Amino acid sequence: MTTILVVHLPTSRKFLLIGASTPGLAAVCDAEGAMHWLPAEELKVFEYDGRPIERYRYMLEPAASPAPTPTPTPKSSEVWEDVPLEACPACETPVRQDTRECPSCGLTLILEQD
Repeated sequence: MTTILVVHLPTSRKFLLIGASTPGLAAVCDAEGAMHWLPAEELKVFEYDGRPIERYRYMLEPAASPAPTPTPTPKSSEVWEDVPLEACPACETPVRQDTRECPSCGLTLILEQD
């Protein structure tokens, strides 16, 4: 079963994507299991099957118009928490400040001291 996590752009709330219908509505589930119908254009996928969506960038077509401002991509265990993030200097993937290596491009972010 595929797991798709989305962020609602106007509110920054995170949801599990359940499905979609016409015209342009998506069924999502919050942390308490409550279902909501939200406009699909207000949602952005940030994780697919436990991996940041940036990992699939090479397989996806570029957007026809400029994309909205990127939303931080938390790890699965942090989906329901507010976590301070900063951008990887190489690929701009949002990462925690204490992340040693970027999960998207592999850049070493924190050097180990002897």
